[in-house]
Amino acid sequence: MDREYKNLVTGICEDHKLFEQEKFNVFTAMHHKTDERRLHSRFISFLLNPDASHKKGTTFLELFLSTIELKPFDTHSIDTSSITVYPTEEEKKEKEDIDILIINKSSNSEIIIENKIFASDSNKKEGEKVTPQLMVYYKSRHKKNPDRNIYLVYLTLDGKDPSFKKNFTVSCLNISYIKHIPKWLKLCLNEDLTSELRLAIQQYLTLIYSITNNYKLALALKNTIKLENRDIAHRFWCQDPKSMPAKEKLVLTQFKHIKWHTVHEFYTLLTEKLEKEFETLVEGLTEKKITSKTHNNSIRGLRIHFTLYNKVFYISNDGQGFTMGIHHENEKNEHRDFSFNQKDKMILSDFSNLSTFSLIDSTETSRIVDMMINEMRLFIEENK
Repeated sequence: MDREYKNLVTGICEDHKLFEQEKFNVFTAMHHKTDERRLHSRFISFLLNPDASHKKGTTFLELFLSTIELKPFDTHSIDTSSITVYPTEEEKKEKEDIDILIINKSSNSEIIIENKIFASDSNKKEGEKVTPQLMVYYKSRHKKNPDRNIYLVYLTLDGKDPSFKKNFTVSCLNISYIKHIPKWLKLCLNEDLTSELRLAIQQYLTLIYSITNNYKLALALKNTIKLENRDIAHRFWCQDPKSMPAKEKLVLTQFKHIKWHTVHEFYTLLTEKLEKEFETLVEGLTEKKITSKTHNNSIRGLRIHFTLYNKVFYISNDGQGFTMGIHHENEKNEHRDFSFNQKDKMILSDFSNLSTFSLIDSTETSRIVDMMINEMRLFIEENK
């Protein structure tokens, strides 16, 4: 059975071309491949900008609008002189913190694009009400241009919904790096391009395929691990790679990505359920913190928090497992351990622990999150 599991995992890696040698890519030479702001937003806005040095005018913009089927913005003829896209080659900083802003003065309309690969939304809480990040931008732009038609676009890896979508007062179009961006880039490559521009777009398309393929591979490998084969999978992924052949070592390097997606999925689900249960904004977790925990085995705590009844409640994971409590400024934190048995202590920096390893199965993640929500509900009732 152990050999069958090994063959299954190796076959998945082969299907996703893990063993093919990566070629040089100018984008990854300069930035981390998932750098949303400095890499992806800037290059996408470069292509969309009719005034950019690619000298293709509105061609790429029109292809983009056609690909994402944002027809209202495209009902007027696009005049190059009336289009402004931020950021630009000269002004690389976002305008009003908006990842990509497209303004069409001739049609009195604009598009706000929020670009999220793995990072969570930066929503705002005012009093008891949560305003989603895209709605913050919408309200700011609408206040300055009340007669302008403003369209919201949420660009993510897989086309997921923005958080607190129920609080949106206008519609939002979801697009993805898996479906829409490659389709658009291939249409761009069908145009008459200089060799330099063609190479740049091809390299960026290769980068997108790399990101999405790594994402699909990590999820495919994660899905091979279930509670019923936990022990077999645990032996495979937690073995010592020192004396293994290079190919098998490369397979085992994928475990850090499995751990990343496990922790990301866990906290995403926990956050969503906390926000729904208590109608509050949960903060404190970032992609960088998850990476530190899962790639570098950091022992520093992962902590999320939210405010309710004028108190800051938190849930943390560190060397003691999961704890929860109330944060007090300038005082020692008060906390109470969750009511888990000692054998169920889950330390997210240590997946050699079978209880932690079990979280890779999404059904176990869901079960533990539900237990935490129940514990937190009781804790809050006791501490109103």
